[in-house]
Amino acid sequence: MTRVQVLGVMQLVVVAVLAAGGIASCSQPRQLTSATAELASCATSPTVLMNGRWLPTFKQVVLNSFSHLPIHEVHAPATSVSQAQKQFQRGATAGYVTALAYSVPYVSSGAGYTSGGGPLLPLQGPIVVQHPGLLEAYELVSVFSGRTGADWYQQFVERSISAVPDVAHPSLPAPYRSYYAALYTLGSTPSYEHEVRVEAVLGSRVEVDLAFRGGAGMTVAGLMPLVDHAITAIKEACLAQRG
Repeated sequence: MTRVQVLGVMQLVVVAVLAAGGIASCSQPRQLTSATAELASCATSPTVLMNGRWLPTFKQVVLNSFSHLPIHEVHAPATSVSQAQKQFQRGATAGYVTALAYSVPYVSSGAGYTSGGGPLLPLQGPIVVQHPGLLEAYELVSVFSGRTGADWYQQFVERSISAVPDVAHPSLPAPYRSYYAALYTLGSTPSYEHEVRVEAVLGSRVEVDLAFRGGAGMTVAGLMPLVDHAITAIKEACLAQRG
């Protein structure tokens, strides 16, 4: 796997939505049992997902929901995928890109942009060098009917990340020290972004995948308020009285 290859189910969903023309909300939800419907609906609600209040200077590029885990046999053994699909209930992802990526001089330069003026993702080029902080932020929430599915999906993403060259695993501060974290670069020069991933299973059925991209000045410590927002939103809104 090369450095610039996008990783994980969240990135597959993001790429599909952007290819379709931008922000989207698609896929009819499957019929859920009463035991899981409320949790799945809550944890994947746009009011609980990453939103513009957290990132006021960013532009939303993805708001997508789906009822089938977008993993195929090419990504994992067929038996494992089938088992995970049976427990998967609903997923949703939200993504934001800095508004600077849509401004002059970056759009007018044409480098790293589509013919319509939208930025190609991951961002690269002068904007990464000149604005070395956070530039992109994504959240994927996946709800399963049991802990087995949530744990399997988390392990699947972690295995994908482990194939990246020079991946590091920074320690997170309390109370998130037990969560999985990874840091790697998407290219071999300063014009490519760094990416920080944070993975956690909340309660026993909600898997959260956070991805933050930016320049060399982006730090794990600086991202912790966003991590805290994401985790706290789900816990307080959806898990206070549920598993």
